[in-house]
Amino acid sequence: MGSSGINAEYMGSSGINAEYMGQKRVELEMQESLQREAEVLEIREIVARDVKQWVQDSGVFLGAAGDIRVLLSTLKDIFPESGGASHKIHIDLHEQDFATVKKCYNEARRLLHSDWGLGEPGEDLEQARIVEHRLREAGVQ
Repeated sequence: MGSSGINAEYMGSSGINAEYMGQKRVELEMQESLQREAEVLEIREIVARDVKQWVQDSGVFLGAAGDIRVLLSTLKDIFPESGGASHKIHIDLHEQDFATVKKCYNEARRLLHSDWGLGEPGEDLEQARIVEHRLREAGVQ
């Protein structure tokens, strides 16, 4: 009987330690999650500023801010992380054929779309999201 009492006491303290360790693990995971979110927000802010300047520098096309032709032809400059895929998008800066502009625009959107597996959340993924959003704003729907 004495030994089972000791085991119960030992198991009881072990259970408390396990619960304490579980709480600490949850707290640590929450801190890491908050830190990742803060990093993503910081990245998003920096990238958004750079992309906004890129759009402003491009001019106007069809009355909309951001000349889509300039944006498409300079995509490789703002988004070099595409593994060279953005270098395949070629458009003349003076292109007037709407179908040609739209074809390049759709190709760029496919390249930047987040479902195409740009990896873990980070600078590349945030940059792709912001660039895609800006292309849609300047787009040729």
